[in-house]
Amino acid sequence: MLSLKELDKIAINVRSHKIVKQILKENPILDKIIRNAKNETEALEGVRQWVLNNLDTSPDALKYYRREKTDHKTFVSLKWSDLAAIRILDYIDNAGIEIEDLNLKGEIAISNPIMLLWLAVNNGTGGDALMSSDRSLKEILNAIYDMALAKKK
Repeated sequence: MLSLKELDKIAINVRSHKIVKQILKENPILDKIIRNAKNETEALEGVRQWVLNNLDTSPDALKYYRREKTDHKTFVSLKWSDLAAIRILDYIDNAGIEIEDLNLKGEIAISNPIMLLWLAVNNGTGGDALMSSDRSLKEILNAIYDMALAKKK
């Protein structure tokens, strides 16, 4: 079994490259953040600020994210774009957490989809973790896509 550091050096596949390219084309702000970040930490903080700025227009969503308002009424009042933003922030808040992945027979997996996106864009790497066994990047890219669609409306 390859180590996590070794997996980060494996080139992404063609399908992953096309998906990343499409997402960045549809989200120029994300594209700028990821391409201008010197490392994955800068990318993480840049995405965090971008998403938080989007939540500024939705005070209830921001309060829900900060767990200041957690009632059902607040939850059902959230727009899809709010939920997408909260989900992205959840990925960021939990970046780097090590978990036992039962899909990998108990191997330790580290969840950090922003790092995987940064590696894919800047190094063409991220390997198998990018789209095959780890669905987290695909989910975050879908959340970003949903947030961008909602913003266009």
